[in-house]
Amino acid sequence: MKQEAVRVGHPPTLRCPTGEASILLQMRRETSVLKRAIVVCLVVSAAIAFSLRGDCQAGRSSGPGGNWLATRRYWTQGGVGGINEHLYVVANLSGRNELILEVAGKKESWTGKEWQEGEVVFVYGERVYTSNRLPSAFDMSRAIVVSFEGRRIRFFDFAAMQGGYFDRS
Repeated sequence: MKQEAVRVGHPPTLRCPTGEASILLQMRRETSVLKRAIVVCLVVSAAIAFSLRGDCQAGRSSGPGGNWLATRRYWTQGGVGGINEHLYVVANLSGRNELILEVAGKKESWTGKEWQEGEVVFVYGERVYTSNRLPSAFDMSRAIVVSFEGRRIRFFDFAAMQGGYFDRS
């Protein structure tokens, strides 16, 4: 092969015989086909991901990872269900809506409306708040929402990004 400089100031380039040039052209075409295949795979993956996201937003369960609040059932022991290591819900079919908080080693109880009445409360900073009495420094990302809905009690812990429900017994 003959080596010659193209311009002053640029590194020298190699001139290829015609056979080698066709191999380079073929490699460029194959690379272009590969790039197109990758783009098509990404578009199809994005379409599938958005369709699954739409199922969850519409409240339909799409199997594992579906609507947690409708499909992830937690069980109680003796009528008490654990939301986390410091918060428990009393899931009886009598009395009032009730939560038990463990604060500084002591258990404190919160009671709300009659069990048949719907009620939503927020557990934030070791206290229970109703929606019309939230503190001024309230941060939903660190709160737990508990929804008392007749025979079912739903919850979502925003800090742990998990939730589910208890059936009253």
